[in-house]
Amino acid sequence: MKITTFNHKYFISLLNEDKIGVDLTLGKGSDTLFLANHLKKVYAFDIQKEAIAISSKKLSDHDNVIFILDDHANIKEYVKEKIDIVFFNSGYLPNSQSPLITKASSSLKALSDAYDLLNDGGYLSIALYKGHEGGLKEAIAIKDRIKDLNIIETYKEHKSLLEPELFIIKK
Repeated sequence: MKITTFNHKYFISLLNEDKIGVDLTLGKGSDTLFLANHLKKVYAFDIQKEAIAISSKKLSDHDNVIFILDDHANIKEYVKEKIDIVFFNSGYLPNSQSPLITKASSSLKALSDAYDLLNDGGYLSIALYKGHEGGLKEAIAIKDRIKDLNIIETYKEHKSLLEPELFIIKK
């Protein structure tokens, strides 16, 4: 099962229209669409205009998504309320010519600030994609930072070093 499929199945029963979510890495909008279908409001971050354009089209019939064209490390400049769930995927915009990738420094700040914004009992879902240049280094830094948090679930389809890995943390 793909890591995103596992993640969505895990959260489907935990979401409701009273909750607020954040997608720290919008990409092509799959996670944002999932969250928007089940939450009152979703903040969706990406640093690429292409990601915002693609996802805006995909989510054109949803009025509960706030698209933010900025680095996810700036989450606290935009999100001024407590949140219930955060999705984060390391990596890059799939099938894009853009060389942009998530970087450990901004990802660690974004995840730390997002965790601060979480309500008690809120969730942080972190999908680490390690197969691209810089991906393994970022994954190691993130895993080191979250090791003392309340990790309630992990998922990996196989056991290869560069395979994507999911961590679900409850505050």
